[in-house]
Amino acid sequence: MGRDGNVMVWDSERQIFNELTPIEILTNLLHENSIECQLFMAWLPQVKSVFLYRRKRMEIVFIDGMTYNIPNMPYLYDKLFSMRHGA
Repeated sequence: MGRDGNVMVWDSERQIFNELTPIEILTNLLHENSIECQLFMAWLPQVKSVFLYRRKRMEIVFIDGMTYNIPNMPYLYDKLFSMRHGA
């Protein structure tokens, strides 16, 4: 996990980690009606990091060590991918 509860997002395309604050993530997802985004917002307090892979697959690592591979949430993938810093 990043500093102060931030979420680390791995961008496999650029091979870099982006540290996103929960506020940044919530601001970008709050008005989305997608069930994918709503589900992720519910998980957010427990999310340590997110790994975004090229084929629109992602892996979410929670602070308790649990890991979930998520192959079919393309809308959420696109939203998180677009939040990368310096893009």
